[in-house]
Amino acid sequence: MEAGGTHSHFKTHFYEKRIKVTEPELRKFAETVAAGGLPCLLRHVTLVAPLYDPEYLQCDADDKAMEIAGLNAVNVEDVQDAQLDCMLAEIKGLEDDQAAQLEMRDRGLDIALLGEAFGSLARHEVTLHSVTTEVKVHKGDVSRARHPLDQACKPTFPTAAYLSRLIFRVLGSHEVPIRALHLFNTEAMQDCCVPVDWLKDVDFSRSSTAWQTLSSLSLSLSNKLINRYVGAEGVLGHGWLLDHRLPTRPYEELLAESKDAKNFTGLVRLLECCESLTSLELSRVSLGLTTNAISHAQDAGILHAVDQVKMSNLTSLKLQGFHTSPDQMLGLLRRHRSLQHLSLCIFSILHGKLQPILDYCMKETQITSMHLDTIFEPSFVHFAASWATCTKEGREARWRRDATTF
Repeated sequence: MEAGGTHSHFKTHFYEKRIKVTEPELRKFAETVAAGGLPCLLRHVTLVAPLYDPEYLQCDADDKAMEIAGLNAVNVEDVQDAQLDCMLAEIKGLEDDQAAQLEMRDRGLDIALLGEAFGSLARHEVTLHSVTTEVKVHKGDVSRARHPLDQACKPTFPTAAYLSRLIFRVLGSHEVPIRALHLFNTEAMQDCCVPVDWLKDVDFSRSSTAWQTLSSLSLSLSNKLINRYVGAEGVLGHGWLLDHRLPTRPYEELLAESKDAKNFTGLVRLLECCESLTSLELSRVSLGLTTNAISHAQDAGILHAVDQVKMSNLTSLKLQGFHTSPDQMLGLLRRHRSLQHLSLCIFSILHGKLQPILDYCMKETQITSMHLDTIFEPSFVHFAASWATCTKEGREARWRRDATTF
């Protein structure tokens, strides 16, 4: 009985694993699965990339020092205060962890250790039911991590893009079957999105076991980050990183860059590799300062990428945060006639109405259920019937073919 209870405990313990992407935790993960046995009961892996933000706490420490010194200009290290000393110790801890993280990446230990772990999983013939990615923000006490949502910190998308590239590289190099891949597509991971054009630098291969076996893909994408200003070099984040004194690039040039087909080739290659895909969820997040026309052009490019790939096994599609025309949406639906479930959330219909899309879904497709939440055309679409939920004042609706009609 005791042995059975112990085995049950370890089975539960090893079934799901959260791994912080640091050298100590990756090394421990690699060593654990290398031995085989109970660790190979692992089915669900969540990789958590830490984002250390000592600058946030440094600002608080500077303000605290000035308050103690009577608003006089002062070096924070010269002020004697127990609370301030604690803050400085936390800043030092964040800076040390940040430096260790950068050193790990520079030495390639992240890809080496995670690759070693996945190599062991492949050797022991483990099939992962899901791989999930997250970013956690460390702004104060290094032992406390926070979700990026509503955190006033440096932009999180570079860390998200780093983790995406890391997991893409590992999955492409090791023969581990995976059923579901979830990349930041949750409410708590808002702004932890991958700029769509960054995918073009990933080497997706049809021969990868992970892509061949993947049946569910959930991905949060942003627009390409476009420099609006002449001389604004490097990766731009949110508006506060821009120098508005710089001259603006011509609008036509910005629009052409946003429409460039090369921005979306990586997404096309990824979807082409996932030959067994039955469920696809794409969320669109806007980063940086941009006009509606430029943003909508990127939406059109992403949806065109989905439309380009014939996913004959796709039965479920969820799109969130997109702007599109009825013609483009109808074209996408005609391309994927195997769809049975459709979900549109925070979705804007440009130059037309939602009704033609609904009519087509009900009359000419195999779709058996739809979920609609916060639809614009351009104002809110208000649903009013027995199928409309009452919690969002008619802004959300669910439809089932065997239950009711619009």
